[in-house]
Amino acid sequence: MLLEFKAMGDTKEQNRAPGTGITQKGKYLQPDQLGRLYKTHLQGALVRSGASLFMWLFACITFFYHTIDTNSFIGVSLSVVYIILMNIPTLWVLKHITRRSYYEYFSLFINLLEIIGYTAVIYFIGGIRAWHLTAAYAALIMYVGVVGPRRIPFIVATTCAIVFSLMASLEHSGFLPHQNPVLVYNLRWIDLFLDLLAFSALLYVVAFISAYTSGLLKRTRDKLYKKNMELAHEIEEKRRAEEALKSSEEKFRSLSESSPDIILTLGTDGAITYVNPAWEKILGYKLEEVIGRYFLDFSGEENARRYID
Repeated sequence: MLLEFKAMGDTKEQNRAPGTGITQKGKYLQPDQLGRLYKTHLQGALVRSGASLFMWLFACITFFYHTIDTNSFIGVSLSVVYIILMNIPTLWVLKHITRRSYYEYFSLFINLLEIIGYTAVIYFIGGIRAWHLTAAYAALIMYVGVVGPRRIPFIVATTCAIVFSLMASLEHSGFLPHQNPVLVYNLRWIDLFLDLLAFSALLYVVAFISAYTSGLLKRTRDKLYKKNMELAHEIEEKRRAEEALKSSEEKFRSLSESSPDIILTLGTDGAITYVNPAWEKILGYKLEEVIGRYFLDFSGEENARRYID
């Protein structure tokens, strides 16, 4: 499946060409980007294999009810094996591609191979008469729309329309034999043309929905990313402020505890919240006797009256 390379890094990002020591603009993918891309391609391979197995199970049911013959069932089985086994070499190649443009082109090539496999399954089950299985095309278009740039669904939709139309035209003209003798085939060229036109239009509608959804998801991701960055900045600022306050308090405590003079702090209500050790040395009051009381309590009656006046 094709991925959105813009999400893997800015195209203006400076990347170093492997083994050359030359820095180039967005030309090569970084190892962490390659790891994320490969992981998503691996997930795509699993989805692709699961979809092909689902189509094979559908073929098993139709074969059991004699809707398709033995040759058609064998053709479907071989097509499914092809779809599953193609994952092995393609994933191996993806592991060894570091150039950004090559990676994108090869991802499109994987989509083409996948579309050919789905088309082969559709052909062996009934060709143009098995149009209901073209839902696999729609699923593929929606998937690449979610994980890829907005132009990719239209590229994939065009590829699906071309490959399916080619298969249907070759079958209609007799170059490809009808694989399903149970289903009656009596389409005229004009009927085939209109069906393919409607089919292609439907694929482009799906591509538009996929691209629009992709745009919404991208904007949502961008907003979330911006909010996360703002939140991270606020958290960092708060952490720095707390560290600065803690450092200031430690400096104050260090200076006050080593000072020979009395140093104290008062709360908003005038009660004592802190006194340094000099208080006990000079006045003889212990810390627990002082905290929470008022300074006037320790200044003597005459001094207290003078302070009040």
